[in-house]
Amino acid sequence: MLEEQSPNHLLFVEPAVFFANPETSATNPYQNTAAQVDPAALLAAVRTEIDRFTALLESFGVKITRAPGSPQCPDHIFPGNWVSTHPNRTAVYYPMMAKNRRAERTPEICAILEKQYKIFHDYAPFADEGKFLEGTGSFVLDRINRIAYLALSERSHQDVAEKWAEDMKYELICFDTRTPQGIPVYHTDLVMFIGRDVAGICFDCIPDEKQRIRVREHLEETHDIVEFSMEQMNEMCGNALEVRGEAGIAYLTMSSRAYAALTAEQERILRRYYVDIIHSPLDIVENYGGGSARCLILELF
Repeated sequence: MLEEQSPNHLLFVEPAVFFANPETSATNPYQNTAAQVDPAALLAAVRTEIDRFTALLESFGVKITRAPGSPQCPDHIFPGNWVSTHPNRTAVYYPMMAKNRRAERTPEICAILEKQYKIFHDYAPFADEGKFLEGTGSFVLDRINRIAYLALSERSHQDVAEKWAEDMKYELICFDTRTPQGIPVYHTDLVMFIGRDVAGICFDCIPDEKQRIRVREHLEETHDIVEFSMEQMNEMCGNALEVRGEAGIAYLTMSSRAYAALTAEQERILRRYYVDIIHSPLDIVENYGGGSARCLILELF
């Protein structure tokens, strides 16, 4: 039996606090840490964005679970970095680079998860060795073909990834990336997404030709490919996720900013595979959190 690629059930965190996290800004150039904003107004604005996004997904028949955020965790809205779930009813915990992000693994959210999932592996102790792997931010998974794509960075260490791949029985494809600022892309889910039959990726940010060819060849074996430019990656086009609505209908979800950056030809290709592209404005999430639609979602298989 083939593993599911995309879920019908998603978990979102309702934030208790939100601001541009200074502990992650060195590796995330998408965060706006310079702006002076009222913390209460920023929190209200990001709550509104997430509420609108989840309501829109629910209107397409996607099931949503909401979990409480911690007042100690400014990035708690990005739950898929410290945990992932899998179709065999298991969950995996991950080592986070930023110390204030390790607190995102709260007893309240763990209790929600552990009612439904057996904890298969806990890699969090690798953080004590200075080795990090931030869940489905670090990995983009082709679940059906059991291939894990990993853009190497300070937040995505190859040693931990290789251990994960061995334990989870995935083939691991690692590659280097560079942003226009000359640093690695902090998470793979900014570079690419993978659906059941189609994938989107920015090849331009992979500087090594052999690595670029290897990634392309693996994707071409099983997927139609939509190629994003570096500019489109910076507009969050790669930070998308395939989800399922009622009766298993497949949709792609992304931010409205990312959707507006698609070309007509790219949208035409995507609509071969998706009944609709679900998009919602996530300007606050993107500007201050440095992530987008996919980063907000923990898949619940």
